[in-house]
Amino acid sequence: YEKRKKEGFITDRLDYIRKTFNTLKSTEVYFETYELPELWDRVFYSQEDNTAVVLAKNGKILTSYRIKTTIEETFEKHREFLKAKIIKVEVSDEFSRQIESITNKLAIF
Repeated sequence: YEKRKKEGFITDRLDYIRKTFNTLKSTEVYFETYELPELWDRVFYSQEDNTAVVLAKNGKILTSYRIKTTIEETFEKHREFLKAKIIKVEVSDEFSRQIESITNKLAIF
């Protein structure tokens, strides 16, 4: 949270939550990154806002942030540094419905 605030990506915790769920809501594809056989993350990317949300295998939101360059450059760094395997996947209709429901509930804030 503090890191994103210093970067100017967010103004407060509620802004962070809103931006995170708005990114998830506008995501059409996500990327699975495999660094080790038992370690992987899902990176949901919103082209609309040039933002990403990283979810762990258990579904926990690890972070969300603004992409400073392009998603391709960001993943190329992962490939080179971590030797990560990255796969592009389409978001399911069920995921989209669930995120829509959550963001609608957040709208009251």
